[in-house]
Amino acid sequence: GEFVQGEMKISHFKRWIWDQLVSHSLFEAATAPFVNTEVLAYKFRLLGAKIGKRVNMDCFDCLEFDLIEIGDEVVFGSCVVLAPYVATESDKIAQKIQIQRGANVLDHSVLLPGVIVEAGAVTGTMTLGPRNHIFKAGTVSTGRVGGAPVQLKFQGDVEQGTSKLPEKDKAKVIEALRKHRDPWTFYAFNAFALLAAYLLEPLEICRSLAPVIAYYKYNNNIFIAIAAFLWIEIFALIAVIILKFCVIGTYTVQDASYYDSLHIRWVLMMTCVSAIDNVLDSIQGTFLAPLLFRILGAKIGHDVCLFYSAVIEFDLLNIGDYASTGEDCDLTAHTVENMVVKFAPVTIGEGCDMGANAVLMPAAIMEPWSTLLEGSQVLKGETVGSGEVWRGLPAACVGDEIANDRRIILSSALSSPLDPKSLLLTTAPSDATSEAELAALSGVLGVSISQVIHLRQRALDGDPSAFRVFSQLDRIRRRMLARAGLGNDETSSIVSAESTSSLRRLARKPMPPYGQRPPHLRARCLAEALFGNSDEDSIEQSREILRAWRNHDHDAESKIRKARNLLFAAFHSVDEATAKRVFHDANAGEEKAIGLIRAYRVGGSVAAPFPKHHHAIRGRSAHKGKGPRAHLHYKSPPPPGEIHGIMHQHPPPRPYRDAALILAGALVTSLSLNVYLLRLKTIGAHS
Repeated sequence: GEFVQGEMKISHFKRWIWDQLVSHSLFEAATAPFVNTEVLAYKFRLLGAKIGKRVNMDCFDCLEFDLIEIGDEVVFGSCVVLAPYVATESDKIAQKIQIQRGANVLDHSVLLPGVIVEAGAVTGTMTLGPRNHIFKAGTVSTGRVGGAPVQLKFQGDVEQGTSKLPEKDKAKVIEALRKHRDPWTFYAFNAFALLAAYLLEPLEICRSLAPVIAYYKYNNNIFIAIAAFLWIEIFALIAVIILKFCVIGTYTVQDASYYDSLHIRWVLMMTCVSAIDNVLDSIQGTFLAPLLFRILGAKIGHDVCLFYSAVIEFDLLNIGDYASTGEDCDLTAHTVENMVVKFAPVTIGEGCDMGANAVLMPAAIMEPWSTLLEGSQVLKGETVGSGEVWRGLPAACVGDEIANDRRIILSSALSSPLDPKSLLLTTAPSDATSEAELAALSGVLGVSISQVIHLRQRALDGDPSAFRVFSQLDRIRRRMLARAGLGNDETSSIVSAESTSSLRRLARKPMPPYGQRPPHLRARCLAEALFGNSDEDSIEQSREILRAWRNHDHDAESKIRKARNLLFAAFHSVDEATAKRVFHDANAGEEKAIGLIRAYRVGGSVAAPFPKHHHAIRGRSAHKGKGPRAHLHYKSPPPPGEIHGIMHQHPPPRPYRDAALILAGALVTSLSLNVYLLRLKTIGAHS
């Protein structure tokens, strides 16, 4: 029957039967060849979905097709899930999902009951649309933080004149829309895609039947059947390699609007690469995967372990030595933005580790020895710092891999509590023998000198855990020396107090999670504040400033402070000197100043227009200033007069609070030392 809004009246058994049918491999095999064609849209219409004209269709998972409404010129990515009905203990109501004209629902997006994607909105890779959520028109969202998507920016509408895109990108979007609305171009492309699919399908059937035919033709000889299977797979592989270099040549960093030459050739190559999916899947994790990737144009280092879900643009894939990628990692090097395909490199440095189902977006970089945890996504243009661990949708730094690794190793080797930060900030030579060096190692490991001697002796005796402690401490020491610009002849000076303090300053500043960053730590807002515009060059310069700020660069820190003051002044309609005074009083503990800063941090990225003498500032979640800010949970900012009144109030002295904190810290330290000494005594008694 028909699924309707409201309480679900169809029995669980019938829904289970329907689920088995639409998720069956035969249904998927009869649907997948028609991706990007009107044929797929007609199939979904027959199942009950209401789909508009000229929809760039891809397969999506759904059961309640009758509750899906898709407008004209919508673009779909792969692996999208549309769920109009999700049964919970508190809510068993089915609701429509509406995707309006010109919206983009990209790869791995999940939309729950009642979601509305307004005209021109974009749900980026791995976006969650929670129940009854509205993606505002012209906005770009991604991921999920606290169960809700993160709104990155307001991109506007090219045809309505509200677009924030650079002029060259606007021209490509307008050209793509013109071709998309031309019936001859649109249906010619559909015919081309259908022809490619119909030519490929018989070849797939022949590949499947070849071993069976060889088996029966040569007197049931199993070895002949195996040889036929290997030969046909190798032949298909060689054919795809030749086609790749004949049709595409080499992928480069460029943009391609829909229906131009590169876009059509790219679609053809996606169809051809799908013919060797079985080969690509079967060699994952073996030495053959890096070898094949190198043949297809990728730059792969030594001793690399590769697992993946989709790889198309091999020439733009750069992976360093000893790196590993987990199961179903997305290594594609393209994004689709407003009917424009943008190609950019994917860079994974030496020793990097990507967890299962992780996504590294094009133009993102993983620096050497960094880690991206399972199911996380690094946004386009982001950089995962060397040795850092990132997690989340979108991902943010959650720790330092080296420090966490040392903590685990040392805990197992010494059975004593350790401070992971000290392992990053303090290092010592692995061949320590002098009293000063032993004392330095004792400070690094947080144990007594006698335990250091005991641990070193165990390492010399061949204990693998103890040996690993010293070898990895030496590796981090060398890395910190290289970052500090010191040579091997200066190694002995590392244990000095001056060198330790200089290395301490090299610890990278943590970047808050994407949805919690203040405006002055967002590249687009920073570009508006410092350069007066938000074009690609300005945003890239802002990203460089943010990277330098994380490394404690003084010039970058001063620029960040200046942008912070400008953005705060614009948000509260005050001058820059007043903004500086607010931050000064907030550091001194003034509650009203702290409240003003909190309002700026929460709302400053939504709509923070500069005064008339300056350019307008808009953050990642701006919406062109339309509509009230009712969804923000802070009060309206006070008038400038009240702010100036706050500036002339001196914060009350709080000597008693400071003394109490110092006393509490001393008591906690003393208690920890006593517990530690008691534990050592107990261990000694047992031994």
